[in-house]
Amino acid sequence: STCQACKPASTALANIPQHLAHPPLLQLSLTVGVVEWIIRHLILIPENIQMEHQVTQAEISRAKILHSVLLFDFIVVHVFVFVLALSLLKTSLIPIILMPILSIVLLGNVILKANRALSRETSLFVLCHNLLAAKRAKLFFLLFIVTGTLTTLLVMGGPQLGMSKITSWALAVGIGQLPFMVALLVLVVMEFDAEHQCKDGKIPAAALVLHAAATKA
Repeated sequence: STCQACKPASTALANIPQHLAHPPLLQLSLTVGVVEWIIRHLILIPENIQMEHQVTQAEISRAKILHSVLLFDFIVVHVFVFVLALSLLKTSLIPIILMPILSIVLLGNVILKANRALSRETSLFVLCHNLLAAKRAKLFFLLFIVTGTLTTLLVMGGPQLGMSKITSWALAVGIGQLPFMVALLVLVVMEFDAEHQCKDGKIPAAALVLHAAATKA
């Protein structure tokens, strides 16, 4: 007979909708959920509403720096370095260990520079773009930590729970890494768009909202 402590868990599992009961659909549902979360938190108001601003070339250059750092982290570190680390995984763990360290250093650099700009930057244009880059860096850092931890737990702890190695890796990729990769793609597109707006001397509306919130704090 089922113990009393197990009944709530059994009831909860029984109440899972049938269309989410299959692993591929569960993975898809989680991926969609992550994308929706990113859109809600990164696009504060529609980004096609922009503010034209008279800026100098020096301001554009300063405003582009943090966007460029983020794009370097997203594309070079999390795509090219990650693929290289996977190819060398059987021979050395150093690349796969250095990759998150490098990413955290770059994200931390973006956040620290944006915080410093709050008290030192005199250009509204530069400050708005810095705050937008910092917001995305913080959210990406959170996403990176959560999905990375989940992936590690599934790979390392799966066998301890009686899962086969193939099952552990499949769950790690489907539940941990697939939502992360979709979110990364969304962030890359958004950062390219922000950098393009920066070159055109435009301030995204989301950046103006962040600036207004920062000045009120």
